[in-house]
Amino acid sequence: GWMRSVRAAGCPVLTANRNRFELAAERERMEDELGYVLVGMARNPFPCPVPRQSPASANEVHRRNEWLAAYVPAPLANPANHSDDDELRLARGAGKRSA
Repeated sequence: GWMRSVRAAGCPVLTANRNRFELAAERERMEDELGYVLVGMARNPFPCPVPRQSPASANEVHRRNEWLAAYVPAPLANPANHSDDDELRLARGAGKRSA
């Protein structure tokens, strides 16, 4: 699809997610399937103004684009450590099934 075309062109990608768990799942797909590396993430300073109730949990409220993530193709990535890497690894592990 379009993402493979973006990768072939070597373009950076900016995405928006509802929470860090979705961002962790997205990061795994971006790294494993598309060859992109996370180079930065932050809370969106301009998230969706109206929070919504989660369809999965009645006690959870989210904003559609609360977290932003920036990715670059792996050869362009800077190997510097990012302060949020450990937090994302924990979030990534939370969604995996044990074998």
